[in-house]
Amino acid sequence: MAYPADKDAAKVAFEALAKMEFSNIVSDQKSRQGEFELGDDSLRVAVKKGDMLLADLRIGKTSNQMTMVRVEGKDEVWSVSGLLKYQFDKDSNGWRDKTIVSFDEKEAEKLQVTTKSGAKIVLSRPAPRDAGPAPNGK
Repeated sequence: MAYPADKDAAKVAFEALAKMEFSNIVSDQKSRQGEFELGDDSLRVAVKKGDMLLADLRIGKTSNQMTMVRVEGKDEVWSVSGLLKYQFDKDSNGWRDKTIVSFDEKEAEKLQVTTKSGAKIVLSRPAPRDAGPAPNGK
């Protein structure tokens, strides 16, 4: 079943990819990829346009405000700024839009709560005060 995506989570992810700046190669040894949480079972982010693959990245741990990233199929581990693992490391539920109802809170004038026993509580927002004329008639 398809669910709509959380627009804010998607925006953060796309912005992080746009801000990502590769800094230095930390290692080029495949044997050290696990140390940086970049092994073959690590978080993988594929960036596509239609069916065309634009980027295929493994995103690892963050250290000293830099995130470790590896291009899929390559051994080089890069330190990257502008992108953090938590921005992508979510289960499917973490990417879903969980909005049940949406309205402009300024439009709401009353809140009515009915308890299980049937008692009703009504809360009303006070009407905005008219500012009236400025002091001294100005």
